[in-house]
Amino acid sequence: MTRLSCAAAAALFMGSVSFAGPAGAQEPASSGSARSISDLCNETAQRRFDRAMRYQHSFWYRQSREIFEEVAKADPECAIAWWGVALSLLNNPFNPPPAANLRDGLAAIQKAKRPAPKPSARTRLHRCARGLLH
Repeated sequence: MTRLSCAAAAALFMGSVSFAGPAGAQEPASSGSARSISDLCNETAQRRFDRAMRYQHSFWYRQSREIFEEVAKADPECAIAWWGVALSLLNNPFNPPPAANLRDGLAAIQKAKRPAPKPSARTRLHRCARGLLH
């Protein structure tokens, strides 16, 4: 891979932007949800993740990042929230991202790789009832 293509690949995963939606703009409309993570995160985190993805797909990157961070607070075991933070740092994919944004994206990915706190007995019981633990 050439140096340029490596930079382009990195930009796809960990770029940055500080775009804010237009003043007075309405929240992006719901067009579905990311149900593929429903077994990975609690219900509150799931709802917030769906909202963050709506913002992400509407190019409201700064707002999506804030909501992805709320997802991580709502469920510290929901590592995909940090993937969302890194995704929200994606700037225009046709331009290289600032170096600081690559650093921030890498930090988010590293947070996702950290061991999650051990779930409470109640959480384990709930997951067992849903067939997620054996």
